[in-house]
Amino acid sequence: MIKSKGTEPGVVQFKTENRTVGENVTLDCHNENLQEKIKSVEWKFNDEHYALVYKSGNFSPADQCKRFKGSASAGDSWDLRSWNLPLKISGLQKSDAGTYSCIVVMGEPKKICSTKLYVNDTVEGETQVQPRTTSSHSSSTIGVVLTLMLAMSTLLYSLFF
Repeated sequence: MIKSKGTEPGVVQFKTENRTVGENVTLDCHNENLQEKIKSVEWKFNDEHYALVYKSGNFSPADQCKRFKGSASAGDSWDLRSWNLPLKISGLQKSDAGTYSCIVVMGEPKKICSTKLYVNDTVEGETQVQPRTTSSHSSSTIGVVLTLMLAMSTLLYSLFF
């Protein structure tokens, strides 16, 4: 856990994660030092969409944004007693890139952990090979030329024989 200087215990500094399209990621939010009872946990995407909501002792699918249903869930190590509140996102897409904030409510104030997630098209160090469209055009051009030559041969044969 990284604490921000000059803030109260429990406020975790901003983190970054780099992942590739199709991968899974688990974003951490934890603090071993706080003993207060958690009332609710909200994982928000870009400060407007709920990726995951826990309130009144249960997860709340009704509050979860439609785009995260089926892909965002509590991480395997989720444990309110030890303040381990990870968000797992499966099958990342480019549109999943952004800032994820974990807002923990125990009363006042809210405790916040934030992670900036970058989602890349390719693994770092690899280049993505784009298919060449000229080869498909070449194949179709050859097919047209051969068909025309066959038609011309048939026409000439029928004219002279």
